[in-house]
Amino acid sequence: MCPLSKLFFLSFCWLVSSNASEWTLMHEEDFTTPLSNEGASSWELETYETPFDSIMDDTGTWYKNDYGPSFNDALDSFHTYRKEFKIGKEGWLTASLSARDWDKDGVIENKPILKIETLHDKQQQVLTIDVNNDHTGGAILRSTNALPDEYRIEYKLFMLDFGGTNRDGSIEYDGRINGYSEEGCKTQHPWGEGSNSRGWSGDASEPYCNWQSVREGPYGYNGFHFLSIVDFPDPAPRNNHFWHYRRKVLMDSFSQHPDRVGDSSGGKVCNAETGEYYDYRDSSFRTVNMWVSGLPGTWQPNPGGLTGSSQWFITSCNGGVATRGIQ
Repeated sequence: MCPLSKLFFLSFCWLVSSNASEWTLMHEEDFTTPLSNEGASSWELETYETPFDSIMDDTGTWYKNDYGPSFNDALDSFHTYRKEFKIGKEGWLTASLSARDWDKDGVIENKPILKIETLHDKQQQVLTIDVNNDHTGGAILRSTNALPDEYRIEYKLFMLDFGGTNRDGSIEYDGRINGYSEEGCKTQHPWGEGSNSRGWSGDASEPYCNWQSVREGPYGYNGFHFLSIVDFPDPAPRNNHFWHYRRKVLMDSFSQHPDRVGDSSGGKVCNAETGEYYDYRDSSFRTVNMWVSGLPGTWQPNPGGLTGSSQWFITSCNGGVATRGIQ
């Protein structure tokens, strides 16, 4: 699940083309009407009877092969609930939410929030998405029906609040570390980076707080998918690693903690004004990436490491040619 704190959508639309020069607006949503379907939809317990795939989905064989029986125990330590409802005229958008019941008592401690509100300083109505201080929650907005062969999607995003440094250059501010609350543990449990990866013992029987931290440490990072094209229909929130080989095209932001960057450059970032690259470690840790995925190197990775696909970034610094190792 992609962790975030809060964001505001001003508008959302998609268009289709009958030829190379003409586009027709098909749907548009400005979020000036109530989310009438939200209250009619209920939270349902996830049973994983129909997974998206058998490898990297939440109950995937990769985790079982790497972590052994302890993975099942870790996954069974909580319950996941899901909820979906339609938005807009003729329900052209679908909101798909995910939330965790930590103690399996049937009560979700911190439900993700979708609501329409007015920004007082702008007198502008927006759709607010807030995971409510639980980084295990998730929210996706997707088209309800399949899109045609040619289409354009546009939306206005007013504000993101999910990590990176503040204007003073600090990764810690407002009671948070890289966007995560300072309270309690924030880890990858039960979908770690692999039993041979850094930042933990690799033993899936370890308690929640002993797994790799997402807040700081060698795997500390935050992120948000602005727009993505995946290779299966009707996507819903899943574990973060699942998306690494199911997305084909992506625009995202990747806010690494300085612990993860360490003494390295952290990658290369394009300065669109000068046409030159600079080190990620010298950035605001809020870079926007545009890239396409290569095919995964293997669908059945060996124990100890994750499956994944290569990432080819597209920037004005390289003339729009997909290139590895930059952002």
